[in-house]
Amino acid sequence: MEKIFSNLIISGVGLLGGSVGLAVRKYHLVENIRGLFRSAPRAQAALDLGAVDEAVSSWKEALSFPSDSNSSAPERSVLIVIAVPVAMIREQIEQILQTLEEIGDPRTKYYITDVGSTKEQLIRELDRTVFPENAVYVGSHPIAGSEKTGVENASAELFEEKTAVITPIQKECDSPKEEEALHRIGHFWSSLGSWVVFLSAAEHDRILAKTSHLPHLLSVSLTNTLEKCDFPFAGTGFLGMSRLAASSSEIWSDIFMANRKSLIESIIRLENILDCWKSVLNDQDRNKIITLLEEAKKKRDALGS
Repeated sequence: MEKIFSNLIISGVGLLGGSVGLAVRKYHLVENIRGLFRSAPRAQAALDLGAVDEAVSSWKEALSFPSDSNSSAPERSVLIVIAVPVAMIREQIEQILQTLEEIGDPRTKYYITDVGSTKEQLIRELDRTVFPENAVYVGSHPIAGSEKTGVENASAELFEEKTAVITPIQKECDSPKEEEALHRIGHFWSSLGSWVVFLSAAEHDRILAKTSHLPHLLSVSLTNTLEKCDFPFAGTGFLGMSRLAASSSEIWSDIFMANRKSLIESIIRLENILDCWKSVLNDQDRNKIITLLEEAKKKRDALGS
């Protein structure tokens, strides 16, 4: 497959970041993969698994490349994938821009994206950020993952047949640079096997509140209804529905906070549905119960496996 970028830098080489590295290696999409690490053991684990080719410990190391005095040499294009918790993404982008200002390498183009599952707050914070001519940011959210964490759980196939949402900062591209970045980053995710969709940040967060964040909150809430004496009686249905509760509390607390407005709206919608259930159960309305169950079954069947 054609190389989309010359280099890839991944910050946060865990489940998602590590899967990006493995998938990029599988499809030969770049010449070199660098990972940014704060921990030497994690760096070694990623190197051993083949998720990265190089491990560095600072943005200066990550963003620096050998200079080429040959003026006819092609410009280097670098994709930076930020795969850290959503509360840290803005800080990392600021660190990147500060470092680029120090390095001053105009012959290298930097395309910055992330894999965060909330976007509106981040894009609002970045709205007045000034990017240099050779750097651009486009938000990404590959809707793929697991309750497991760590590069040891990464997979080159994680993004195949999954939806990847692209969220531009502006509703409409106002420069050729941004239009090119949207195209290249969209092409990147589709090359990993994903279906690419373009949404505004607000629309993304409203939808993900219903399809991802509310389900996680429900999994946690359902698990918290159990007392210890109930544990031996938890069957496969309960175990399946409570699976998400095993995820990282640090990561998900940030997600809930960042998307709290849309999440609250989804909770209110769910409360109305639960009130309906209380009513039909109090009334012993079997026909209505069947209608509600069949309505849900029809929607679930339409989702596929």
